[in-house]
Amino acid sequence: MIDFAELHQKAEAHDWAAAKDALSFGVTGLSAAFREWAYSEALRLGDADVVADLARCYEDEGNEGRYAELAVKAAEMGSAKACFWLGNEYLFGNGAKRDYEKALKWFLKAKELGFDYRIEAIDIDVAKDGSIEDVSSQSPNC
Repeated sequence: MIDFAELHQKAEAHDWAAAKDALSFGVTGLSAAFREWAYSEALRLGDADVVADLARCYEDEGNEGRYAELAVKAAEMGSAKACFWLGNEYLFGNGAKRDYEKALKWFLKAKELGFDYRIEAIDIDVAKDGSIEDVSSQSPNC
């Protein structure tokens, strides 16, 4: 069983393995100083998923601007989950203006990076001319 209080304490003491676990598990209450240290370390080590997990910390506390900044950085660094999250942001218009082409770009990048969530199940169609249509509200053709 995971002792989250101990994990939190070790992460705040700059134990990198604990920091990664704390962020991955969504441990709350991590200090701003810890976050900045973890961000610097993640950049130094090229750990895109830690940057993505940091992005989620900011989103969870309602800091959409910092979330978006770090999610894009993580995606650009190669985090498949950050690419998927950005695809959702654009597909549903949560935190970003709805843009199906940008959504598709990020979903395809996530898939290219090995994201194994059922991206095929997302209800968008790409026409031959490259336009994208949301078909989630349409009845299935039987």
